[in-house]
Amino acid sequence: MALLRILQYPDSALKQRARPVENIDGQVAELIENMAETMYAAPGVGLAATQVGIDRRVIASSIPRSPSARARSYGKKAASPSPS
Repeated sequence: MALLRILQYPDSALKQRARPVENIDGQVAELIENMAETMYAAPGVGLAATQVGIDRRVIASSIPRSPSARARSYGKKAASPSPS
């Protein structure tokens, strides 16, 4: 896994419309893992592929189990292609 560079506003790549993901192959699965690692290292609770310079509709997010758990841990990791 690798940490990805998170783009900052006003980077023009953040304005680009992302392409849909047709199927989750090895390349997309690796992207999801790298995005999750990057999100936790940031630290953050969500990251879109566009934010790391990839024009695909993929998001990684961490959903706390409860408000009090938010302070202790990030909860479960989830990542998926975004709807069209």
